[in-house]
Amino acid sequence: MGALDDLARTLSDPKRIGLDDDLAKELRLADESLTKTRLEAQLEDGKSFRTVHLLAAWVEDDTDIIGKGEVYWWAIPMLGNASGKVLWSPLCGLPTGVPPESVGSKSWMKGFDLAKPPMLVAIPPSEDYAAAFVHIGMFDDDWAPAKLAPAMKAGLSALASVKGALESSEAFSAPIRKAIFDSLKAQQDDLMLERTIKLLREEGKGYGAGAIGSALTEFVRIYWIVKDLDRTETLGPWSLAKGQEQRVLPPSGLEGNGLLSIFARGGPVRAEPFGTLDTERPFINAAIDSRHESALAGGFTIVAEGDADVVAFYTPPG
Repeated sequence: MGALDDLARTLSDPKRIGLDDDLAKELRLADESLTKTRLEAQLEDGKSFRTVHLLAAWVEDDTDIIGKGEVYWWAIPMLGNASGKVLWSPLCGLPTGVPPESVGSKSWMKGFDLAKPPMLVAIPPSEDYAAAFVHIGMFDDDWAPAKLAPAMKAGLSALASVKGALESSEAFSAPIRKAIFDSLKAQQDDLMLERTIKLLREEGKGYGAGAIGSALTEFVRIYWIVKDLDRTETLGPWSLAKGQEQRVLPPSGLEGNGLLSIFARGGPVRAEPFGTLDTERPFINAAIDSRHESALAGGFTIVAEGDADVVAFYTPPG
């Protein structure tokens, strides 16, 4: 099964949070086979889908004076067309969210699986699209336990009522965000982070494919990865004990002008010659210098100076 099959399976999964048969019909969702056919129809020569995944979250301050916080998050995907309008397509993914996780201050949230980080948005390769947006909210649950499934159902119902393209991501996401927020009674909870991530096509850069991005507040830091569906290779993840080493060599090798991204949850971790990763600097985006291509022909070594979970991504030039 290829990457396009995996994407079709994700986009057609009837068990996504908040979804039911009636909403699936309203949102024009299709089964896996038809979804794959629709994805294939979007492909263009030499171009592929980009997918954006929420990789990890570090909680600096869980906002609770006593005990651990209960942190939940939700996200709304959108696309920007070439005319500057914002819209949604069944092929870009659904609003999603995750129920509260018990997590203390100065801790990594453990609910994120580095092997299969949740997809926030899929971006078709068509030049009809020039941008992608993800409005994401993260809160500490202060009162009754947050019920994400009915909240996401409310958000999906609101999405089904949004017709056509709107002038901005704020205008498009507002009714969906309000439905989710009101269902959760999130005004009673502590806001840790809420913002819209914006990714641009940018000629030759393709939404920053292969790179890890981040956003932070005084309470939380979040990290995401943009994958080129055809080219980005996932290496790992590995759970390394202190003193353990891991040799890393992408299947396609490390070519000049390729992009290598490394993320470590824990650490410190040395990834020579690219540098050291730790809690304050948990990722590296490194463009491979053509002059160093021969020296990296055998790959590179990761050395754990503390227990760590590590994953890397390599996107060849193209």
